[in-house]
Amino acid sequence: MRTLSSLPDRPVTQAEVTALNDSERLAMAVPVTQEDAVRTDDREQVTITDQLILATDTWVAGLVYEDRWIEVERVDIEGPGSERFAALQTCEDAIEAHTEA
Repeated sequence: MRTLSSLPDRPVTQAEVTALNDSERLAMAVPVTQEDAVRTDDREQVTITDQLILATDTWVAGLVYEDRWIEVERVDIEGPGSERFAALQTCEDAIEAHTEA
């Protein structure tokens, strides 16, 4: 399992997922689970996720935040067609298996 340092060292907020989707480096960012939380610095309600799928035109990765972001699955793809859909499902299944272990 690879760790990732390009994401914040904490679960990401819905606003950060939206920013990832607006990024030119990614084709999509999908939160697998979401929960409500309160930010400690300003006590504002936010929606966060600690399970995330990131996709480009050449790979899809399933990530889980524990004490850092861990890549639990990575699937290389040839393009954004039906192959990406299968890779998304594979990564979602890997995240589920990882969190149930």
